[in-house]
Amino acid sequence: PDSWHHRIKTLPASQLTLDEDGEENLMENPYSMKLEFVDDPNFKNKVNYSFSAVQIPTDIYKGSPVILNELNWTQALERVFIDNRREDSSLRWQVFGSSTGVTRYYPATPWRAPNKIDLYDVRRRPWYIQGASSPKDMIIIVDVSGSVSGLTLKLMKSSVIQMLDTLSDDDYVNVARFNEKADAVVPCFKTLVQATMRNKKIFKESIMNMQAKGTTDYKSGFQFAFEQLLNDTGAPRAGCNKMIMMFTDGGEDRAQDIFEKYNWPNKTIRVFTFSVGQHNYDVTPLQWIACANKGDLWAQPLSSLLWLKTGRPLVHALSFLRRFPSSLLLSCSTTGGVTQKHKANEGATVLNIVIVYVRACAYVNATMITALSRGQLNNTVI
Repeated sequence: PDSWHHRIKTLPASQLTLDEDGEENLMENPYSMKLEFVDDPNFKNKVNYSFSAVQIPTDIYKGSPVILNELNWTQALERVFIDNRREDSSLRWQVFGSSTGVTRYYPATPWRAPNKIDLYDVRRRPWYIQGASSPKDMIIIVDVSGSVSGLTLKLMKSSVIQMLDTLSDDDYVNVARFNEKADAVVPCFKTLVQATMRNKKIFKESIMNMQAKGTTDYKSGFQFAFEQLLNDTGAPRAGCNKMIMMFTDGGEDRAQDIFEKYNWPNKTIRVFTFSVGQHNYDVTPLQWIACANKGDLWAQPLSSLLWLKTGRPLVHALSFLRRFPSSLLLSCSTTGGVTQKHKANEGATVLNIVIVYVRACAYVNATMITALSRGQLNNTVI
């Protein structure tokens, strides 16, 4: 069927047409071009070798300047993809994933949403998460005081579960609830545990059973978190980035004496605060806590938590990732990723980007990413 997924943009972003809702209206764009696809047994799909194609998550506004700019500058990848295939005909899918949610893949093929609703988001894919983030030791502390009830408690639980979903097997995590005192949501997890599917499932079941009661004491939650991260029990750890994620509906306490005792002046543990739900609390204390510990305050819709999947990775470092099921209908795939930093023209925004080359049950040749590693993407600064 005809859809914007099956059209390739041949004009600068400024010449794209939008419908009344602000979405791209490629069906009525006289400059858009309909492609012809040929069956290719190697790809088990219909493909076009002359173009790449783009997928954007359904919950992202396709007419935003950030997305249009992303479509514009990543067009230069098409030449690199084609050259890669010319040098090695056994190469299969080549995929670019951006922190904005844009996916550009080669060769072009009609995008197929399995359940009519396209829920694919490259930032949720295992290869993107593993390639874009560094191993983490993470403690999640959740405010379960009496003020956190009803819808706010439901949002809190959903937020924490979504946070867990951003973690991979390379990460270690523990989750605690706190009011006047703090304790682990899973009693048998006395310290950080590997963020495996099994362990995350156990966490999620316990999180859904949390109940709100008592009064808020940030100090109890932070003391639990710092002692978990700083006490060397000999148990396995990621040994890389250490961080605390605090979910709350707000409060006035700043817990300064706890930070002075455990984290200052070196600030080896970063603290991120999340203000969840509708409330009348001033977020200034939460902002102070985060900024004083090399973190950030996050008071955005749940979908915005996706930024946590990207850390501050080694730029241009090639990593060979595990095999993951491919969304492009390959039975299995070996993935090699190189992480890039793309600086916007205005110099203010830095995006973490993962370039991935996928072969079906094969290996990845590091020379294929040479052009990208040298930053040969038109005027883009990498």
